[in-house]
Amino acid sequence: MSVATLEAMASGLPLIVTHTGGTAHLVEEGVNGWTFPWADVRTLTALIRRLAIDRALARRMGVASRARAAQFSWGEAVTKYLGIFEKITAHSLCPLRGRSAFID
Repeated sequence: MSVATLEAMASGLPLIVTHTGGTAHLVEEGVNGWTFPWADVRTLTALIRRLAIDRALARRMGVASRARAAQFSWGEAVTKYLGIFEKITAHSLCPLRGRSAFID
């Protein structure tokens, strides 16, 4: 997942990015931006032109990007990891369940 893309989103920018790892999680097509195939200059140009002409669309997409970026904050990551850890420790097969993890 591209840190530069996350930073652009957090800055309130609409996205125009290639199909690479993680972009499917970051870009909601037509809502906060678009993805396009690698080296497709024609599509890239058309998308940039569209945002340059329709500034209201660019602003709406920027607002949507900023809101979506909030889902990938460190706080959200911690919350998700804690949820995963709670599920793991809730299973009866966990050897430390109900016991101290520290050696006396």
